[in-house]
Formats: sequence, C-alpha cells, structure tokens
Amino acid sequence: MDFVEANDLLLAYEVFEARAPRRAPPLILMRGLGTQMIQWHRPLIDSFTAQGMDVVIFDNRDVGHSTKMDEAGIPDFSALVAAASVGTMFPVPYTLDDMARDVVGLMDGLDMPKANFFGISMGGMVAQHLAFSYADRFEHIICVMSSSGGPDVPQLDSGNLEMPDVDDRAALIEYLVASLKRYMGPGFPMSDADCLHMAERIAERGYYPPGIARQYAAVMADGSRVDRLKDIALPFLVIHGDHDSLLPPPCGEDIVKNVQLARWLLVDGMGHDMGPGIEAVITPAVCAFMGLGAVR
Repeated sequence: MDFVEANDLLLAYEVFEARAPRRAPPLILMRGLGTQMIQWHRPLIDSFTAQGMDVVIFDNRDVGHSTKMDEAGIPDFSALVAAASVGTMFPVPYTLDDMARDVVGLMDGLDMPKANFFGISMGGMVAQHLAFSYADRFEHIICVMSSSGGPDVPQLDSGNLEMPDVDDRAALIEYLVASLKRYMGPGFPMSDADCLHMAERIAERGYYPPGIARQYAAVMADGSRVDRLKDIALPFLVIHGDHDSLLPPPCGEDIVKNVQLARWLLVDGMGHDMGPGIEAVITPAVCAFMGLGAVR
C-alpha cells in the first residue's frame, strides 16, 4: 500500500500490474459507502490483470487509511432530510463531485492521463459524475449496483447508518458479519469463515462511522442525477444483481434509460456485493464492453 496526494488529501492506494501484455488503460476500482479497498476480492482483481490491465484500488476519503475529514463534524441528518423533502439545498461536508475529483487527483498523482473506471454502489454514483463532468479522462465507465437517484426509484434507507460502538469489538464484528451476509447474493456467497475473517480485517484496519455518515450525506445531497445523465456520451456499462436488496434493479435500469447508448447486464444470483466467483461473469462482460477479446 502507498499514498498519493489528491485533491488536497492523502489517498491510500495499491496498483496491481497487468499479467499479460497491456492492451487498455488502467482500470480504477472504487468501492461504495464506508467500505475499504481490502474488500475487493483478489480473484476479481487478478481476472482483470490477466486480461492485460493494470488495476488500481484505493480507500475513499474518510475510510480505511485515507484522510479523515474530522474537522467537518457529523452531518445533521434530520435537517438534511427535511431540506431534501422540499427540494432545497443543505450544506454537507463534501459532495460526490468532490469524491469524483479525488479520483481525478489520484490519476494525476499516478501520472495517468486516461483510465477506465469501475465503481460499485456509491462508487457507481461517482462514476456517473466522472462521466458527465470529467469525460476527457476516461475511455469506458462501468457502473455497478448503483442508482440514478431519480425520484421514481427506491432510495437508500438511513437505517443503514445504525452502527455499533467501534470500541465494543465483539459487537462490531457481529454487526459486520451480519452486514456482509445481509447483502450477499445466493449465486456468489461467502462462507461463514470468510465473512468472519473479512469482518475482522475491516474492523482492525479502519472501520470509521463518522466517515460513513459524511459519505452518506454526500449521497443524500446529490439527489437525482437523471437530468445530468442525459449528457453522458462515454461508453457506459451498467451492471446490477437481480438479488440486490439495497438498491434493487430498477435503480440501475433508470440509469440505462437516461444514458445515451448505455449497455445493461443483469446478473443472476448477484446481490449488493461482489462475492467470490463473480469474476467469471463480470470480467468477460467488461472485456467485451471494452472491445477486448479474452486472453486465454
């Protein structure tokens, strides 16, 4: 793991070099709300490097080993919800566009003029910002298990912010294991032992509830992206799981409806996760989308 200065922050990152002749710009993977780069399953990363792509993973601001925005305080969610309900703005510590600029800053810090981008959940929302605001830096955008934020699709439930005391390690591990299992798809499950191991790694490395709250505020404040999606002209692939209970498939379908020439892949048995074995479906689809024949 290394650090790069990006958008006046320090972002923890790791680069996995292509294991076949390079035939595409690097692929940046961005995770969702409150999760850390260690939660990418290595077989997925390896499946991309085997296809001739460098892969970059990183901790978003406010999680893991990246800069924590403590000086920003904790958002007032009651005021934010009230403002959103009447369509007015409410100040938040930072925005999804700020997080998109983190990605561009990461690229600048790594001397990377162009990239491909693969964002999941909140990372998929940032993917939308990158596509309509920073299109000149990307060749392809892959938006996974995400949402348009539109008024006609299911919205995130703030009940997901009810987190245990991080000082009670046993309670935290129990909560994290339950969270991993809750959103797991039946087609790509983690074993109980792997869930426990991952929960322990998450807790020990940098689980950070204040940062999760600030990231969630950024999602809430962004509202609907439907009008902005219509300006996207980049090659754009939307992937969703048919068992996603957090952001159900209509959330992804609404992105496809509003992005010019967007492609759609609904994955049988996939929940709101990227579980073991998902690379057998995802990587061939991504390579085909990029116009890359599979390397064997």
